[in-house]
Amino acid sequence: MRAHLLAVARGGAPADRLIHGARVINVYSGEILDSNVAISGGRIAYVGPRRLAARDVLDATGLYLTPGWIELSVPVENWLFRNFDASA
Repeated sequence: MRAHLLAVARGGAPADRLIHGARVINVYSGEILDSNVAISGGRIAYVGPRRLAARDVLDATGLYLTPGWIELSVPVENWLFRNFDASA
């Protein structure tokens, strides 16, 4: 599996899915970067500017993509979200 993920990242093998043109949020630096994300075998193989070959391409131009750090068990009516403005 690891060898295949590396082959996808290098462009030597096609990814299962490419999420193209997403605005990827780097939760460590706070940067928002226009990027492509290649997924293979249910794992992320590549994040970056290159458009790699893939069996399926999802156009995410202008959409935001975040890692799975959102706590889904928090109720929507939680007070933290009362003044949340997603358009900012």
